[in-house]
Amino acid sequence: MNNLLTRTVSGIFYSTLLVFSAYYSENLFYLLLFGLSIILLIEFNRLMKRKNFSPFLILFLLFYLLKEGKITDYFFYPILLISVLTNIYLMYNLFTKKPIREGQLQNFMYSSFYISTSLIYLYYIARIHQVYNPTVVIGLFVLVWINDSFAYLVGISFGKRKLFERISPKKTIEGFLGGLFFCLIGGVLLGLYSKILGVKVWVIISLMTAFLGTIGDLIQSKFKRQTGVKNSGNLMPGHGGIYDRLDSIIFVAPFILTFMLIFYYVS
Repeated sequence: MNNLLTRTVSGIFYSTLLVFSAYYSENLFYLLLFGLSIILLIEFNRLMKRKNFSPFLILFLLFYLLKEGKITDYFFYPILLISVLTNIYLMYNLFTKKPIREGQLQNFMYSSFYISTSLIYLYYIARIHQVYNPTVVIGLFVLVWINDSFAYLVGISFGKRKLFERISPKKTIEGFLGGLFFCLIGGVLLGLYSKILGVKVWVIISLMTAFLGTIGDLIQSKFKRQTGVKNSGNLMPGHGGIYDRLDSIIFVAPFILTFMLIFYYVS
């Protein structure tokens, strides 16, 4: 009971900070994403038992160029493509029985294009119309929270069949389907009442969030299983580290941004 209370209070504080900063000002949201990115990278390097400083340089450079408005499309799109390919590579490694491949090149790619760039994509999503509007980003976070919460609740109430037992023994197919169902409902409601994007687009985003968010969670679980670490950190009582809390959103972000860019280009 005490752990549940701690987890709830910690979650409410984190969610309130995120929503407040996003709607209060663009600069505050930018600073929050920058701070979270540093913590993410520190936790990931600690988890992987690596001392790799080059991803920090990439992170600082990208956030600086982003703030100064000096990131051109010709520079940004290849980075986004590399992030998507890196995540697809991690997805492939998830479904093999072997450990996620490690090595100097692989660890650099994971740290730089799976971790360091991930939250920058959320900032781009907030500026998808060239004008800052955090509604889509907050909507994306809400969908992740809905998926995680209802996957857990449905799973502990009705879960019988294991989803991916060798990686995450507690996850069930029933829980996944419950998260997916309520995530879809959340997407429909966001489409009806957010006055941005539209129902069809929000439904696609909710489907992507449920599937890819679950995969992102499983990838983090496999990393932790390989290294024998339970939590990536202890900054959020009851939740673990920032990486534990953001594992779904950082995996989803480049795919959602790619979808939105293609959607607006086509339309």
